[in-house]
Amino acid sequence: MKNRPGMRLGFGMQRVIWGFLTGVALDLASVLVQRLYVGAGMMQDDMEAYRLELRGYILGLVLALGLTGAAFATVEWSLFPYVWCEVAIGVFALIQVGVHFRYFLHMSFSEQHPDDLHVALFSGLIVLVMIGGTVWIMADLAARMR
Repeated sequence: MKNRPGMRLGFGMQRVIWGFLTGVALDLASVLVQRLYVGAGMMQDDMEAYRLELRGYILGLVLALGLTGAAFATVEWSLFPYVWCEVAIGVFALIQVGVHFRYFLHMSFSEQHPDDLHVALFSGLIVLVMIGGTVWIMADLAARMR
């Protein structure tokens, strides 16, 4: 690891600060939701549902930020050889896609929700066609320029 003037906190201290900030964010969000919905005349059951939904969004946000930070840390600190860095970034990206599907798009791939699976498969097919077409066109242009 490179020694830089900006990196003064040890990894343990960074974890303590991150844990504290996420705890504070959860507490503030909980108080905000409670005051907004109780003040608006929401029932206790509705408020509990909103609290659970907010908890899911915050967990998704923390996971997404953590995966993004892990990808940046892998490259910045050269944790692996170059090829393995690319593999690690790809794995982090796939996990992050799953996090977004689950926590932000509320898609579950269980047998009770087959439409979610169909939407995800169709979206994946469209993305593959776009990427494949782009690579095909770029390869053709590269061959013509030689």
